[in-house]
Amino acid sequence: RDAWEDHYRLMEAMIHGCMVLTDRMLSLPPGLQNGTHLIEFTSESDLRHLISYYLNHPAERLAIAGRGREVAMSQHRSWHRLEEIIFGRKVTDCSVSGIDRLGCTTSRSASHQCPYTVHAS
Repeated sequence: RDAWEDHYRLMEAMIHGCMVLTDRMLSLPPGLQNGTHLIEFTSESDLRHLISYYLNHPAERLAIAGRGREVAMSQHRSWHRLEEIIFGRKVTDCSVSGIDRLGCTTSRSASHQCPYTVHAS
């Protein structure tokens, strides 16, 4: 195993609303926590156990998937990386007030500053 971690496919899966099971990373991307936004496994047997557990606990699985999607959408879009390169920090605030069962934004905060996305009402 090398020391480079690629997060592109991780974020793609999370943005699509999947609960992600991933092997233990060197460090998780900012804003993500194991057990809250995704699930890390440490071995093949651990993975098998976690798959079985979350297939039998759909509400918990969907809650983790929803929280993961919210972080991925609000902090890990391609323009966030561009802003970090150009400005040295993220400039846009893409946080949301809520996500419905389809992954759509249910309400926006008054201070919402995300000019790039179309959010369902």
